[in-house]
Amino acid sequence: MATLNTTNAVGTQNVATNGARQRRKVAQYATGGTQGNGDILNFFSVRSGDIIDSLLLSCNALSGMTDVNFGLRLPDGTDVDENLFDDGQTLATALTRQEKRVQKAGGADSALGIETLGKTVWELLGLASDPFLTYHVTADIKAAGSASGDIIMEMVYTAGD
Repeated sequence: MATLNTTNAVGTQNVATNGARQRRKVAQYATGGTQGNGDILNFFSVRSGDIIDSLLLSCNALSGMTDVNFGLRLPDGTDVDENLFDDGQTLATALTRQEKRVQKAGGADSALGIETLGKTVWELLGLASDPFLTYHVTADIKAAGSASGDIIMEMVYTAGD
């Protein structure tokens, strides 16, 4: 694919595209009120060279589920950064498409600031180079609830392949 350089806007730098395609994944967990403290929900896989553009959380009001971390683990369950995207999120109140990829005003929605937009997963993890690994986007339940309902994650990403 050809490289596109955009220079016609005042104050902008050349922007190159590498032909990568933006993709979308959606995962849903139907909770039956049987989740326990320490349970880990694997939503989907992402590669270390991918760029996560958006990570959206939606859920029903799941009473009692007041401490959930959102982050990355290896496929074998090894914790890489269990709260990379959020630490201590409550799911006791219904949420609709709450952004987890970057902080909103006040910094309450994500551990990552706007300066991390456009970074690959390995850069978000603070690594010196791409380890060419696959990670799982996960929810680590610290304080489980007894309510039944759905937890839905949507990820828009640019594949690094």
